Amino acid sequence: MIKIPLKAEQSRQEWIKNAEKIISYIGNGDIFQANLTMRWWAEKPKNFDELSAYYLLRDTSPSPFGAYFKSPHCSLLSASVERFISLSSTGTIETRPIKGTTPLGQNPKEKDKNKEILLKNEKKLAENLIITDLMRNDIGKVITLG
Repeated sequence: MIKIPLKAEQSRQEWIKNAEKIISYIGNGDIFQANLTMRWWAEKPKNFDELSAYYLLRDTSPSPFGAYFKSPHCSLLSASVERFISLSSTGTIETRPIKGTTPLGQNPKEKDKNKEILLKNEKKLAENLIITDLMRNDIGKVITLG
């Protein structure tokens, strides 16, 4: 097995500083939530088989959504539990974030009950509105309205 040294986009101290900033923003009421992430990258070793590495990633980190993307400038191997954006052959764009604040329900009666709970809970409703706005914004970055 080839070991590839990964390089972090930011130092541990930078990441902690950013986390503290986010905590401050939440405490001040400027934001409700944030997703602090960090990119890792590596130089591609000689004779490296990207597709085999992608299959290994999928085997060791099974997830419903993954991607292998290769361009002349870089390659991306990804495994995720969340669908960011998909595009069908007919032009339909879809996003399915994993954020959820209330279960859907197993039958129509449960669904109606859970809907009422969601509509009456100010915090849960605000969270869903934020996610809807984020999805709309993300889709707006990759489409052109005709």
